[in-house]
Amino acid sequence: MIKSIIKALRLATCKLSSSVVIPILMYIIFITFMLNMTFPNGFGKQRGHHNSNLDISDEESSDSDEHPGELNRVFHSDTIRDGMFQEPQILNDNSDPLTIIKFAFRKADANSDGLITIKELAKYINLRIRDHIDTSIKRNPQIFAEIDKSPTDGLVSWNEYHTYFLKNLKLDLDESYITSHDETKHVKLDRKSKESLMRDKARWAEVLSSDPYALTLDEFLAFMHPEASTSNLLNVVEDILRHFDSDGDDQLTVEEFTNTFSSNAENKKLFLSDNLDERKAEFKKLIDKNRDGKADRAELLQFVDPRNSRYAIQEAAMLISLSDNNKDKKLTIDEMINKQDLFMGSKFISLIENFHNEF
Repeated sequence: MIKSIIKALRLATCKLSSSVVIPILMYIIFITFMLNMTFPNGFGKQRGHHNSNLDISDEESSDSDEHPGELNRVFHSDTIRDGMFQEPQILNDNSDPLTIIKFAFRKADANSDGLITIKELAKYINLRIRDHIDTSIKRNPQIFAEIDKSPTDGLVSWNEYHTYFLKNLKLDLDESYITSHDETKHVKLDRKSKESLMRDKARWAEVLSSDPYALTLDEFLAFMHPEASTSNLLNVVEDILRHFDSDGDDQLTVEEFTNTFSSNAENKKLFLSDNLDERKAEFKKLIDKNRDGKADRAELLQFVDPRNSRYAIQEAAMLISLSDNNKDKKLTIDEMINKQDLFMGSKFISLIENFHNEF
């Protein structure tokens, strides 16, 4: 990923000023440093180890019989991935929910038998998550450079982002309104656009750290796509350690992970199960990869990474449990349509909205 960004930067150097290129290079160095600190044995090796946990044999397993908190595998193969993504993934903006659900159903139904198993559903959601995060990371420097215009100083101010936001709305706003209007009223914006802008303003304030008025490249990624930001995920890891590491050794034992009292709200913020038995199973099966009885930062980072299989499996298990009317552990298109609102609001369809609500 880093190599591809560097290659893109070389091509763009002739078009970008040094005030833009230098912060981007510093951002890449920062991310590389953080990953090397978190993965002392090499990020590539750790990542490869992480991906290997996504493989599973093709034979049917009893995963759908387990509680979502105990599911620890998602199913990944290039053949099925190619089958899912051989068609365009973007529908017309005016597509109705029924069309969207039918489209997604066909993509998730890997063997085209008219039924979706928990494996197929989890695989589809997981691949969508991975594709979204990879794309977000690759496009971040490009979008940052597009917004950083007034002035081009390697920082994005709220005014710069505000202008970018308004120009990308499909409301045909004229330039004079965009550059001079009462931001507290936004008389020409519809309700949905106003609410979106208010959420952005609140999230903007949350990610500011190095400058009280503008975002760096890494902060901009955390603002636009917090689920894709390594620094944001590392903050979640630090929160988990702060909350559970009772002896202060920067590692967690299964006892620490399960014995500390925490509220439902705190668990949700840290992406943890409320059930202590589930949490114990997650620690043993999903977190403690080297089976040494302790979880370090690298293992915790893999655990909170949205690309971890548990996110997709838990989502798939929840969707099937709420929509499988005949209890055969498979979904038909009719069962999915009967729960249209459920699926339209889930990661199966509304992936980005879900992420931004969670993070």
